[in-house]
This record gives sequence, C-alpha cells and structure tokens, in this order.
Amino acid sequence: MKSIFIARIIDNIDTMKSIFIARIIDNIDTVKSNFIARIIDMIDTVKSIFIARIIDNIDTMKSIFIARIIGNIDTMKSIFIARIIDNIDTVKSIFIARIIDNIETMKSIFIARIIDNIDTINSVFVARIIDNIDTMKSIFIARIIDNIDTMKSIFIARIIDNIDTMKSIFIARIIDNIDTMKSIFIARIFDNIDTMKSIFIARIIDNIDTMKSIFIARIIDNIDTINSVFVARIIDNIDTMKSIFIARIIDNIEKMKSIFIARIIDNIDTMKSIFIARIIDNIYRMKSIFIARIIDNIDAMKSILLHVLLITSTQ
Repeated sequence: MKSIFIARIIDNIDTMKSIFIARIIDNIDTVKSNFIARIIDMIDTVKSIFIARIIDNIDTMKSIFIARIIGNIDTMKSIFIARIIDNIDTVKSIFIARIIDNIETMKSIFIARIIDNIDTINSVFVARIIDNIDTMKSIFIARIIDNIDTMKSIFIARIIDNIDTMKSIFIARIIDNIDTMKSIFIARIFDNIDTMKSIFIARIIDNIDTMKSIFIARIIDNIDTINSVFVARIIDNIDTMKSIFIARIIDNIEKMKSIFIARIIDNIDTMKSIFIARIIDNIYRMKSIFIARIIDNIDAMKSILLHVLLITSTQ
C-alpha cells in the first residue's frame, strides 16, 4: 500500500472501490467498500460494512463486523464505536460495538446477525458477532456506552489520490505537548514493527483531560514490512486535546493483525460524530489497532474533521 487517504465523500459517488470513512451522502448507488457514515435515506447497494457486537475470545476474525446498537438510543443516526474491556492481554482482532436497542428512526442501516458465506450483501448490515468466533480476521468495533442521547452522524473519509486542497481531513504529526489540537492527526507507528499487516491504532496516553476529537498518530521510523496503514501512538502529556486521540501501539508488537476500538465514556449528551474511546491501561500483547476511549463529559461535539492520510509504505 502506497498511500491511504482519509477524506470525506463527495455527493454522488458511484463506484468507490476502497476504504471510505466518510459521511454517507444521499443517493449512493454502488458503494463497494467500507463505509462508516451517517445513516441517510436511499442507500441502495452498500456491500461491505458489517456491524456486530464483540464477543469474548475472538481470535482471528476475517471480516468487518459492526456491533449492534446499545439500548435506548432514540435518534441515533450513525455508527458508534464502543469500549474495549479492561485488561485485555491478547486481543487479536478489531472489535465492533453492539448497536443499541430500540432504534426508532434508523432509516438505512439494518441490524443483522452475521451469517456464514454472505456473497453479495447489498446494503449496510449491522450484525452481531457470534460467540466464540475463532478465525475472524477483521474489524470489530466495541459496543457503545449507555446514555448516548443525540449522536447524529458518523464521518468517514474516502481514499483519494493526490488531493491538493482537502478542506476536511488533515493529516498531521502529533507533536509533543500539544495542548489544543482540534482535528484528526495520524501518527507514526512505533519503531521495530516487523510484520505488521493491518491498521493499528495506538492507545491514548494517560492523563488526557479534555480530548474532543480524533487524532491519529503518525507512523514511526524503521518499519520493515508494513503492508497497510498504521496509526501510531500519541505523545505523552497531552492535557487539553480537543479531539479523539487514537492511542499508541504497544511496544514490540511483532504480528499485530487487527483493530481495536475502545469504549465511549458514559454521559455523552450531544455527540454528533464518532468518538473512539481509549484503550484501558495494561494491555500487554495487543495484536491489533486500539482506539482510545473518549474522555468524560464531552458535551457539544458537532463533527469529526475529515482529514486525509497519506502513508507511503516502505515495502
């Protein structure tokens, strides 16, 4: 992989063939890759995203599962990424959160259990992950914490080559002691990663007080055989970061193979975008991407700045 761009999806995208993390615009006919976006009417043939809840002991999951929505969300219009359980020693895949129960006004995403051998899924399915799945190898999003009242959208960025004037997603290295970062940052991956083959999102550094948006770490030097996007660790001692920070990859991870998304903190009142929670401390042998949990008391998050990620792999 020579470059990954995270950017927002423009209206009327017909044949997107790569990973898009962006708001779903009306009238998307043939989206052919991963979309995590606001639920908007008239999604005809979304063929990739599966939502499913995380079950314990998932070793090598092979596809993207998006969890079922957690209870009592009245007007949720988007995908929520949930929390990772404390003290995960050898988590080996991406966990996708459960979709909350009692969704009254969901208009396009369908909640469904993942069924074996699904060849041509034509719309977004939100699936529960079956217990004891041993060979699943892809993205799992954790379940959303209770009491999310009015989350309204998920912003996903699309991959585009040579974007000169992107006005949403900005890719930036996270510098030490950043006090008031306000957008998405993609970090460098740690040194000495030998055979990382997928996207790794690091855990958020301790003592982040008021993080309000998403920050992705930049890839660190000396990556020998990185075959995909790696999101690195955020610098220590970030006090007043105002976005979501995606935490750093645990030291000496040789064969990390999946993504871990952390849990969203309780009492998020008016979150209008995707919040990725921070991974609990003391994760020793994490083998996938860990997305940090959102700091408590985020009141008025209105959007996730969409930024473009350009990562040129060394090999």
